[in-house]
Amino acid sequence: MSSPIYLLLICLSALVALGYLIQKQSSFQKSEVLLLICLILVFIFETLNQFLITKAINKNIMYTLSWFYVVPAILTYYFSQQLPILRNRVLVIGIMILMLLIPSMCIDWQTDVNHHMHYINYLPLWTLVLILAGKSLYKNLTSQEFADQNLLSISNFWVSIGVIIFYLESIFMLGILYMYPQAEISLIQTTLSFSHSLGGLMLLIIGMSLFAPTLFAKTYKFS
Repeated sequence: MSSPIYLLLICLSALVALGYLIQKQSSFQKSEVLLLICLILVFIFETLNQFLITKAINKNIMYTLSWFYVVPAILTYYFSQQLPILRNRVLVIGIMILMLLIPSMCIDWQTDVNHHMHYINYLPLWTLVLILAGKSLYKNLTSQEFADQNLLSISNFWVSIGVIIFYLESIFMLGILYMYPQAEISLIQTTLSFSHSLGGLMLLIIGMSLFAPTLFAKTYKFS
């Protein structure tokens, strides 16, 4: 996916979410605002990243901050708020902070950041996000709370699906690059481009998910 289309996709995701919250006015939920913040921050970081690429200045730093810190941190907090016990929420957030601090000590921020080479440092946090998303999706599928709802009308269902697809792909594809650092440049570029595309798709799904209750308003019982 080319950079302009990639940025346009992210911008569209943020605008869709922003439009949703504007039309809801003051009736929106904290989780919805959190998703909007995530989309806006990613767009800002990716725009700065493209600017740095043109200047050949540490072009991967903004990408690393965006996709390896901001996105997993916000998603972890988002999914942690769905845990029923406060103690478990605090524990998850504490683990997330540790998983963010450890990679920070292993990166030389003065040089260009080859994000896929730091794969092993971020793997625990990605796995945590994946587990939380899977747990959230499982709740959507099995909880009596949603028994009378159309599954497609649940915003969190779409968020969980997007996150699971993206992080499974990231763990697999970047894992290959980590294990085979001697791979050809063309393969690395293709892999990262595919990962960027899925990342953009995930953000678009997150933005559009806010409209799911309206688009799929019909309810029914599973029983």
